[in-house]
Amino acid sequence: MTDNTPTQGQTERTLSQKIQTLYRTHLGLQPSKVTCQLMDEKVAIVLENSVTRPEQILAEADEPLPNKFVKT
Repeated sequence: MTDNTPTQGQTERTLSQKIQTLYRTHLGLQPSKVTCQLMDEKVAIVLENSVTRPEQILAEADEPLPNKFVKT
């Protein structure tokens, strides 16, 4: 009997590929690298060079965000 259950590495790779596809098709971005790691009941996802243009504008703005966007 053959076990067709994917390994942890295969699952992590598939998740990384699906996330990269999502960013490309829905946000028009191509992250330089997507890394997924499964740990017990958690998943860690790291995206490199994936900042959107609106996020860049906000990060470069000299003015602080309005209070309605700041969580205290």
